[in-house]
Amino acid sequence: MSSEETSESNQTGNEGKNESDSNKGKDKKYRNTPLTKVVIRRLPPTMTLEKFIDQVSPLPENDYLHFAKADASLGQHAFCTAYVNFVNPKDVYLFTEKFDDYCFIDGKGHEYRAVVEFAPFQKIPRKKSRQRDPKCGTIYSDSDYLTFVAKIKQSQDDPNESVIKTTCGKSSPLLSVQDVLEEIEAKAQERKSM
Repeated sequence: MSSEETSESNQTGNEGKNESDSNKGKDKKYRNTPLTKVVIRRLPPTMTLEKFIDQVSPLPENDYLHFAKADASLGQHAFCTAYVNFVNPKDVYLFTEKFDDYCFIDGKGHEYRAVVEFAPFQKIPRKKSRQRDPKCGTIYSDSDYLTFVAKIKQSQDDPNESVIKTTCGKSSPLLSVQDVLEEIEAKAQERKSM
């Protein structure tokens, strides 16, 4: 293959852009940022957030800390997990050197060796909105709700209107099981006679 052919094939191959090409700008942004979020795994199952902070204090400056309690249904494989996002990337390495393979001891004296590693998902969740929903508690002043309540009260007050209705809107008396069976037998005999 000559150099002219390869340049032509490169030109024709780049004409159609993939979806991944359009996401390259977004990926570069996250690729260039240093990894600052770590996950601390294999913590004692009885540990609490307060105990964790006491044992790792002084905790370097961080903007996100999440402590997940152990799932008791996992039995002996139940461990607590902590996620920390550090503000300064250098603190990540200092924290990892200090607490990776660090021995945490629970209340019963059992030893648990922690594992510190970069979190697979580096983004931190948005802070939840603390604003109250403006429509919260306004149902009793809503016009649609008030008309609905009025209709319900009216239907309870008028016992004559509570007649069983069919889909056509005509009232029909309730049929007994014997009447229904007789109708079915009559229809079956009509079919046989035809």
